[in-house]
Amino acid sequence: MLQCSVVGYPTPEVKWNRSPTSPLPKGRSAVINGNLYIDNTEDSDRGVYICIVTNKHGMLIHGTFLKVESVGKPYNIVSGELIITTFC
Repeated sequence: MLQCSVVGYPTPEVKWNRSPTSPLPKGRSAVINGNLYIDNTEDSDRGVYICIVTNKHGMLIHGTFLKVESVGKPYNIVSGELIITTFC
């Protein structure tokens, strides 16, 4: 989740963009209460995300960098009665 919490009157509108301009992850992203959620992040999701907040009194722009690191695929080790799930 990338957070962009704002309070104002009238209630500000929150939009998210990427820089350089490219679409938000299609079918895997949603803006809920001003926060950007990205499901199943991929290497291609890495980059600068811009939160743009506006109302009739003005505009606020804030950027953040999303770094994506792979943890590998999980695998199971069976040891007697114990199953251990680990990541490589």
